[in-house]
Amino acid sequence: MSTKELSIGELEALVLKACRGAGYSWGLSQEAGRAAAWLAIRGLPSADLFAFYLSQINGVDPVSLTPSGLNIDVTDNARPQCPVMTGALLSDYGKLAGTNVDTGPIYSPAIILPFVAYCAKSAKTGMCMNINGAEVWLNGDGELTSLPPDYDQIFDLNRPSIVRIACLDECDGVPVTSESRRAVVSESRLQTLETLAHLTYVPASDQSRSGAGAGLTDND
Repeated sequence: MSTKELSIGELEALVLKACRGAGYSWGLSQEAGRAAAWLAIRGLPSADLFAFYLSQINGVDPVSLTPSGLNIDVTDNARPQCPVMTGALLSDYGKLAGTNVDTGPIYSPAIILPFVAYCAKSAKTGMCMNINGAEVWLNGDGELTSLPPDYDQIFDLNRPSIVRIACLDECDGVPVTSESRRAVVSESRLQTLETLAHLTYVPASDQSRSGAGAGLTDND
């Protein structure tokens, strides 16, 4: 698979524009760009994650992905939610120590990791994020102290998943990721992001958005 490298700043700007091209507000697009930068700085597959997510919702109005809340009764056919909107909601809801949260089903749930990190840092408490049984731990500085041995299992999910977030009594530990100055992205995912970003320069329409990504059948 062919890959390219972007600077962290280039990635943040590209994800911001791609989300805007996909129909998100500027405010939510900025949140997405910052989340993408946070993941990339820690060497996590940020660009591919956002490109895959935007391919999954290709042509879907982001408003229809607005979360109905947190800690709600979730049924098997519950409507999937946007990870950026859920993360923004979580940032407001989960600042206080002792708050445990269950989300509804989320597309590309690893995208909310930067928002959980913000909550941990704001509350000055460790937090554990559980996605399909795989746990990610963060300390009170909002830094990752534990990832699953095969952490691809939480970044390559092709179906919406419920996330459980719990505060920890103790979570010191040394950060498990080192700071990176570059973001690696596959050429196919880069094309998805660039195609959506270009929509910010012309009036967007359902027809123009439909050319970005492979749509809901892209599960590779």
